[in-house]
Amino acid sequence: MVYLLDFVRRVMEEGTTLRIRVGTAAGAEGLPGWGEEVKMAVIEADYTDHQSPWPEPDNWARGARTEEDFALGAMQAIVLAHQGMVRIMPLNEERRCFQLFLPLASGAAQPAAGGATVLVIDDEPGIVQMNVLMLEHAGYSVLSAISGSEGLRLLREHGGEIGAILLDWQLPDITCQDMAAEIARISQAPLILASGFLPDSEIKRVIERYDVRFLQKPYTLNQLVKAVAAAMEGGAPRR
Repeated sequence: MVYLLDFVRRVMEEGTTLRIRVGTAAGAEGLPGWGEEVKMAVIEADYTDHQSPWPEPDNWARGARTEEDFALGAMQAIVLAHQGMVRIMPLNEERRCFQLFLPLASGAAQPAAGGATVLVIDDEPGIVQMNVLMLEHAGYSVLSAISGSEGLRLLREHGGEIGAILLDWQLPDITCQDMAAEIARISQAPLILASGFLPDSEIKRVIERYDVRFLQKPYTLNQLVKAVAAAMEGGAPRR
């Protein structure tokens, strides 16, 4: 999901908004093996059509002439690999809206306690939106922040409600080490550290010092929900 959103941002028209919602497959003909009532993550954004055809899914990298071509093809390949579908709708002669339909897995792990709250802290709004969507789909309540300072404010205000914290490794306003130290000082909630990097010595120091769980990006709905449920239960091994 994280990589998919990165490619979506490369294609989006400047000044437009990324829209993420939960919908169904109703009206989206051609989804393989999914009925109209299956819940889907629907990602929408506008882009400018430069007359470049969408690359074939099996040949998306070889046919790319520009960075946008590469992003379009990679985006389509990721969606199709997850049994989803891409739909393009014209807005006018030059602008298009694309919709990405991704089935939400029905076999995801269930929350340890109904209505438990997760605090998500990440400086990428699109990633925050996707995490909120996935966790709410699994039955959690979610608080979210796009900076370390905002996350700490929410933690102080709602500390008694928060059952787990999902923290991005790189935030613009505070180091992960300082963030983990402050979280440990004011809260007993288990901390899950998410990063697209493999754990290096710096990440490992934070994990060991603050007894943090690690979640490798990109992760699936099932991996995210299992990590959160295990953190709340205190049963997952920590790296």
